[in-house]
Amino acid sequence: MTVPPSPAPTVPAAPGWLLTATGWTPAPAGAPPTGAARLWLLPGVPAGHGCPEGWARTLSPEEWARSRRQARPDDQQFSLICAGFRRAVLGQVLGLPPGELRWAAPPGAPGKPGLAPDQARRGGHAWHWNLAHAGRHVLLGVRDGREIGVDLETDWPAATWREVTPLVFSADERRQLPGHPVARLWTAKEAYLKACGQGFGVDPTAVSVRLNAQAIEVHAPAPGDDRSWWGRVLPPLPGSPGVTAALVTESPAPAVWLQVVPLT
Repeated sequence: MTVPPSPAPTVPAAPGWLLTATGWTPAPAGAPPTGAARLWLLPGVPAGHGCPEGWARTLSPEEWARSRRQARPDDQQFSLICAGFRRAVLGQVLGLPPGELRWAAPPGAPGKPGLAPDQARRGGHAWHWNLAHAGRHVLLGVRDGREIGVDLETDWPAATWREVTPLVFSADERRQLPGHPVARLWTAKEAYLKACGQGFGVDPTAVSVRLNAQAIEVHAPAPGDDRSWWGRVLPPLPGSPGVTAALVTESPAPAVWLQVVPLT
């Protein structure tokens, strides 16, 4: 099956936001700052919303097959939306038709999705990306030349957190919990695990992060990881009440630029 290319860009235009010490501030018009960690947010995809036709035309047979493995029709459509959103944004960043994008795991991170090397390095760049979704919200992070991880969580029942806490948090992290909501610590940790390329290929209780106000500090890194990381638990995302988000990326600290994408 040949996937017909679609023109890029296919991400609706919207104002940008910059992360500051006081929260999100409207960004100046124009391109994001050089070296920025770029974030694109689809907030609160309505139940029953289908994948936009322009995005659907770019999807691969594997992406269609993955959606069909979802039991509920609504979840099938959400899977297509996530895949189409990823292609639309990355196609715009790379200047390639979204339907031509190819995926490959980066070296040393077999569980982390990435771009095919020839596309990631297009134009002298080295693009890295990561996607997260929770509830009906989707967040995609992209950075040039530095690994990046993002995570989203919606509110879980307290009983669920009590069940998973001993399975996913280190002793050091459990000592932090009285001072931080569980979702904040968990998004911070998962964003790091995704950024470093390990995910749940390692015992999460052997890895530890610490929160210092909004800052995320890697206290006990994943095995073999000696890189320096910068991270933040993000201020509330526009249009996403009750959602906790975190970003971790390789140092040095970047500007953080956010675009909220209207789903048409």
